Amino acid sequence: MSLLNAFRSAGRKVAFTQHDSQEPDSPLKLSLDTGKQIEGLEILPEDIAVQKDVNSAFVGTSLEIKLRRAGIQRLVVAGYFTNFCVETSVRMAGNMGFDVYLAHDACATCNRIDLTGVDHDPELVHDISVACMHGEFCTALGTDGLIGLLSGPATELNRSQGNETSSLKPELRTG
Repeated sequence: MSLLNAFRSAGRKVAFTQHDSQEPDSPLKLSLDTGKQIEGLEILPEDIAVQKDVNSAFVGTSLEIKLRRAGIQRLVVAGYFTNFCVETSVRMAGNMGFDVYLAHDACATCNRIDLTGVDHDPELVHDISVACMHGEFCTALGTDGLIGLLSGPATELNRSQGNETSSLKPELRTG
């Protein structure tokens, strides 16, 4: 919640997605207690908020148009299930041309059982998901590092996306 508070204190726009599953037995229904907004993560009137019923925050929602109309090009993503909704949304955002940061320590997931029956713990699933996204679709940083970016650029970052002023790809430099 420190990330959310820091962004709001800095006057940055905040966006939320709320998952409202169409599956009858899903706990991710806004009409159920298990689908309610988490205390401390309340949506304010000035926030962007969309409801979704699939993994991506962009499919079947107005999120992209709301972000673009607000002039937002850089996203900081946090949420739950790292390997489902977060990863799908990060990948799509990166492919749509947004400059995406992932707050990897503000995401979580659950265990996964593979095709051979091996039960993989949530930390491993999370770490592999972050590894698959970082450097290709986003830059993964911890909350403290992302809060630090609110006060100015991090010239020490070597971002493979090439969209920072310190990029090794001169044709993609922004400044």
